[in-house]
Amino acid sequence: LLLQLRESLKAYHSLKKKYEELMAEVQQLEAEKESLASQLEKATADPSTGCSAAIKRQLEKVELSLNRARRETLTHRQKYKEAENQAR
Repeated sequence: LLLQLRESLKAYHSLKKKYEELMAEVQQLEAEKESLASQLEKATADPSTGCSAAIKRQLEKVELSLNRARRETLTHRQKYKEAENQAR
């Protein structure tokens, strides 16, 4: 029983670490998305400042990554809660 508890705690800590990494990734991607959105807004307002098509493509890539990270975060949050309940 003690060995099972130790294994559960290892899995719990592993899930917690992965969840925290995913949350940091989500925050970084959201900041990048906001930055790109403001760049795109400036580029469309003043076409001489940069290529809005390239910024749009980059923004789409960031949004796809952000959606993926959010899905993974949700999955890990559920696994994390299950592991926490098992540890109790």
